[in-house]
Amino acid sequence: MSWEDNIRRQAVAKRRDLGFPSDEPIRAGDILAALAERTQIRVTPRPHGDALLNGAEAVLDREISEIWIDESLPADVQPSHAAHEYAHNELHQCDCHCQTDDLDADHDAVPAGLRRVDDYSPRQRRESEANVFAAELLLPRSLARRMFRYGGLSAAQIAEMVGLSRHVVLSQVANAVLLPVSQDGPVEAPPVSADLDPSQKDAAEFSAFPVLVGAGPGTGKTKTLVGRCAHLVHSVGIPSESILALTFSNKAAEEMRGRLAAADVGTRDAGPWVGTFHGFGLEVLRRYGDRVGLPTDFKLLDRLDCITLLENNLSLLPLDALANLYNPALKLPGILKAISRAKDELCPTDHYAQLCADMRAGAEAAARTLAARTDKITAPEREAVEQQMDQAIRAGEVSACYAVYEGLLRRNGFVDFGDLIYLAVRILEEHPACLQELQRQFPQVLADEYQDVNRACTRLLRLLAGEGATGLWVVGDHLQSIYRFRGASAANVSLFTTLYATGRRKDLKRNYRSREPIVRLFSTAARAMGARGEEDGGFSDWEAHRGTTPVGSHAAVAIATADDAAAEATGIVRMAQSFCAAGWLFRDQTILCRSHNQAEALVSVLNAAGIPTLYLGDLFERTEIKDLLSVISLCSGGNGYEILRVASIPEYAIPASDALLIASHMEKHRLRFRAAAEDSRLVDQLSPAALPGVTALQRHLRSLASALGEPTTLLRRYLFEESDYLRNFWGRADDEFQSAQQLMAIHQLLRLASSFDRRIVAPVTHGAAEGPSADMEGEAGNGAGNQPPRTKTRDFLNHLQRMVATGEGLKGEVPDEAQSWNAMRIMTVHAAKGLEFPIVYVPNLASGRFPSKGTHDGVPEPPGLGDGNDAAVGEEACLFFVALSRAREHIVLSHARQYGVAGRAALRSPLVQLINDALNDPLVERLSWASGQSAKPAAAAMAARQGDLPLYLVSDLDAYLKCSRQYYYRRVAGVRGAWLGAGYQQFQSCLYQALGWIQSERKAGRRPDAVQAEAMLREAWVSSGPVGHVNEQKYLTAAVEMAERARSGAKDDEVAAEGIVAIAMLGNCRVSVEPDAAFNRSSDGALVLAKLFTGKPQELDPSANRRLSILYRAASDSYPDRLVSVEARFLADGSSKRFKPQAHHDKGRIEKYENAAVGLGSGVFAPNPASDQACQLCGFSLICPQRPKDTIEAA
Repeated sequence: MSWEDNIRRQAVAKRRDLGFPSDEPIRAGDILAALAERTQIRVTPRPHGDALLNGAEAVLDREISEIWIDESLPADVQPSHAAHEYAHNELHQCDCHCQTDDLDADHDAVPAGLRRVDDYSPRQRRESEANVFAAELLLPRSLARRMFRYGGLSAAQIAEMVGLSRHVVLSQVANAVLLPVSQDGPVEAPPVSADLDPSQKDAAEFSAFPVLVGAGPGTGKTKTLVGRCAHLVHSVGIPSESILALTFSNKAAEEMRGRLAAADVGTRDAGPWVGTFHGFGLEVLRRYGDRVGLPTDFKLLDRLDCITLLENNLSLLPLDALANLYNPALKLPGILKAISRAKDELCPTDHYAQLCADMRAGAEAAARTLAARTDKITAPEREAVEQQMDQAIRAGEVSACYAVYEGLLRRNGFVDFGDLIYLAVRILEEHPACLQELQRQFPQVLADEYQDVNRACTRLLRLLAGEGATGLWVVGDHLQSIYRFRGASAANVSLFTTLYATGRRKDLKRNYRSREPIVRLFSTAARAMGARGEEDGGFSDWEAHRGTTPVGSHAAVAIATADDAAAEATGIVRMAQSFCAAGWLFRDQTILCRSHNQAEALVSVLNAAGIPTLYLGDLFERTEIKDLLSVISLCSGGNGYEILRVASIPEYAIPASDALLIASHMEKHRLRFRAAAEDSRLVDQLSPAALPGVTALQRHLRSLASALGEPTTLLRRYLFEESDYLRNFWGRADDEFQSAQQLMAIHQLLRLASSFDRRIVAPVTHGAAEGPSADMEGEAGNGAGNQPPRTKTRDFLNHLQRMVATGEGLKGEVPDEAQSWNAMRIMTVHAAKGLEFPIVYVPNLASGRFPSKGTHDGVPEPPGLGDGNDAAVGEEACLFFVALSRAREHIVLSHARQYGVAGRAALRSPLVQLINDALNDPLVERLSWASGQSAKPAAAAMAARQGDLPLYLVSDLDAYLKCSRQYYYRRVAGVRGAWLGAGYQQFQSCLYQALGWIQSERKAGRRPDAVQAEAMLREAWVSSGPVGHVNEQKYLTAAVEMAERARSGAKDDEVAAEGIVAIAMLGNCRVSVEPDAAFNRSSDGALVLAKLFTGKPQELDPSANRRLSILYRAASDSYPDRLVSVEARFLADGSSKRFKPQAHHDKGRIEKYENAAVGLGSGVFAPNPASDQACQLCGFSLICPQRPKDTIEAA
């Protein structure tokens, strides 16, 4: 049971104890009167600013049995404030002065990133508990659910009945309706004795020296840690308040807190300080932050806030190699990650700058050495030196950004996550009195997950532990070090006795989780990964407490080989059904995937087979989320494209043809929906079937207009007062789990909205409509279109778009209330850390899938930043070890011989070699999963080949290949979507106009004049450029430079060629391709055809570019008697690269055009983006049906 469930049960019990049933609405005033009589604590209003309030809105003074309430508060707000103070009296043993934030009914008002840090600080915890208790006391969730869902009452009507504010009621109704009702609990782990075993007891009671406890999987590390605390308190006599217990997650802290309470170590209000490293760092900054110049009200930023801060100040960032005109924020997450790594390594800006300067000096020395050589220099050698220089330049830009970023943080009174430890260490190092105060307060320091600490955390622990570190006790397992991408170092475990000369290691020897064959499996992996013992360094397998007793007819360990990905997925389905037939439930089975893409692919197969799953996936790709975002976008001034999705909501049921009419009318006349719906020019064209829905939607949007300043209120009022949208998910017995997950996803959207107030809101730097195509080869358009009015709701939508565009998309979290459902769990291995399950599947054990290929963000780290002592065991091997050690009863490993549609063979993962010895055991079951699918014929082969071949423009086929659904919206439906970075589209539109004029001058036989070219560009800029955009000056400078390079682009031996249009003769169509520039070269008589690119040369390999392949094919077909040279010319720096034909690869690229012709001719417009980033930046993502997943199908 979660702490929130426990508090709610206490509140309902108190309500009943006062004589009020939990299933009938009672006026809040009546409940408060009963509380006053029972507790003899009176509620007394005081004038705003009264001394007794001491700046608070509500105060509990136990000494005189009074609750003071600010009488200036609205009458319907005061009852919930009073109930909050009564909750403190019931739950806590201290006086309380509660501010506005403390009294917020929305526990979710804190951004998720901040909640990771601050949720379990003692003060924040008390306020959260009081809020939950007060809400449940006045309006139990079960009652709110019944009144809304079954009684047909709106939130406003409920608020009137119980005498509470709409805000409180909306929050409670949202939680009651959207979160699931807990069912019977899942199968629990086998009970384990409360007594410590010998190895646990030895570790828990060892004293006089710093101790590292080697805690392998399932060996009872939390039990041992609690045993340590109990020993210190009950046997040694140390006050529980003298213990500091640090871990890495709030969930682990909550579990530890509960177990300590059960062991009688401390009380609710006094006991060990239990929390995360970052949470403790925050406490240090709140206590001593003024020592490093922090204001008392400093603001903690989460990751997205930090990205926003950088983007708002892009003009201050000296970016060139890391700049990106198309998406200026593209590299900011990588830059921020590099800065965070620097703080993790306690590296200040000046030292980081020196490391980067040394990196640059090394690159320059390598370049000089290469230039001085007299022998032949190979292309790889030259490329290596060029890459070294490029990396050094990029690192230098990060260093400059680091300095700017730190200045922005300090000037604004901000701190980021990295600062919580970085600045805490600085304070304790520079101010000995602060350190001594903490050392006196916490002579006993315990740390969990020691393998996941970074250098800054290690330094913090060493400072707190003090000379001799006799009170230091840490737990870790270097084989489970899976967070090195966050700066963690598994070497902390192996170097513990080096860092602490008197340190000792104590290993936990018995596994209580898994059956013996599974313990043998991951013990084999541990030995292969170089595990060491506590004394002589030799490793011994963990003892299996549960022995070898079989559980059912299935083998404890099975490994399957599938013909292809489809066969692997089908095999998992059949295995799951087989386990259920043997008496297990779906909720007993969990699939652990290396990535979310792999998980999403399996979810679709499981659901299609009728197996319920608990996995929400990408929140912004879910249908219900897109529905609601489209509604509030339309409400807050959207340009009309949203109606294409809103029209399909059952409550409106506006025919698609009418929706297109509405969108077109809004675009043509620059009208918002409410105005368009009253325009007779439109209404007269609508079908009778559309009018009821249009009227209902207009009525809803009119009612919601007053809530545009509060996106949370707007969404809640739409869901719980205005519309019947939620009724779409009720009573669907055919898909109960799907409906419940849709409601949970909506709840998470509301959490995002309610936390939005705490974020930095980015300026509106874009219009509502999408401009021209983002590709240089696309059409030019007419700018960003009609900009919506600035409102907080519009800012919220922009904020969500920024999350997606910067790769900060949100994966849905399954709430605790749903954990008891009979549905299969699907999660990543990272998410499974610290958990255990009866049955575990580990699929995709193939090279490139698990282990993953890995990606790099293009933001390098300077040599010398880390200490170079990280353990030799790879992070992917540690992930594999974690996956192997989660199962209690059964584990099924699998891989396919091939994945994807290309039919390429997939090699079995090299990680499997770690367990080869265990897999040779005759008790291991070997399975073979055959494919039931047949190969699909190539699309081009299905095309009709009779008569004249159809002619397509290459721009049409390229747009279709980019995404056929986007092609439909833009070129068939004729609507324009929203776009986060319309500045780039406007910039490109102006540049295109200038390039068009330059091309026309050349075709007319005139040399384009530089002054005239720039004048054309600036004229276009005034009329349709990104004027006022935060990056306007960067765009303008780039446009002027690119236009000049295009104007002077002809080389000395080149003369402009006129009327060059080439036709490629493909197998099922003809493709018309017009080069961006064409020249006749006098030196060899070649026809030079060029495509212009705004990107940088290092970002493009011409020989791998599809558009250059089709241009070369067209030129070869149209000018067979001429020497043809196809080139990529880069307007960013004036360089060029020649296209070199590659027959095998060119054939595949040409086939893509043939397939696109088939799709266009057949009218197939399903979403098929070229990449995930294409979806993230697409202006139609909000209305698109759904992005395809990592599709499972045979070749």
